[in-house]
Amino acid sequence: MRKKKVIWLSSNSETKGQYFPSSKYDLSLEKSSSKLKQKLNDEKFDLIMISGPLSGESCIQIANEVAAVFQIPVLLAVPGELYDQASYQCQEHRVFVILSPLQKLMTMQAIALIEKFSDQIRLLEKQIQKEQQKFKDEKMINLCKLKLIETYHWSEEKAHSFIGKKAMDHSCTKVYVAKVLLNRHQANT
Repeated sequence: MRKKKVIWLSSNSETKGQYFPSSKYDLSLEKSSSKLKQKLNDEKFDLIMISGPLSGESCIQIANEVAAVFQIPVLLAVPGELYDQASYQCQEHRVFVILSPLQKLMTMQAIALIEKFSDQIRLLEKQIQKEQQKFKDEKMINLCKLKLIETYHWSEEKAHSFIGKKAMDHSCTKVYVAKVLLNRHQANT
């Protein structure tokens, strides 16, 4: 199993390894949002952790910005007096807000939930891509059937079986046959 890549934005140098053991995580530490954004442009990360205070920068604003731009979940640690504000302002993005100072158990639970959430999102995105491709393939096959019906005055059933037979005869997919037939039709037009 590959290590998850995590980038942590924080101005202090508290022990970060206790939350992200090196056996499971590849942790990068940054002290400014500009360096964080530069690193996010250069590399792919699984999680962004932000804990304040940051010198002259709003942790909430940075969290929302990087979550929206890079589509990576963010774990934002804020002090109690900012928790309600942060929770409200971050509800539109993939930003999970926890209290700071960090408590090991709560932080580990939040990280585990974010990982599970991210894995589920990745799985759903793959399923959506697969269904979209399936839809595009069906659309192409149906367009090919329509062209066969228009050109040869065949029934939908005959056009369907023609495409299926060609695919079996040439050991290829119906989509490939449909593409070839459509290209051939377009070249003759």
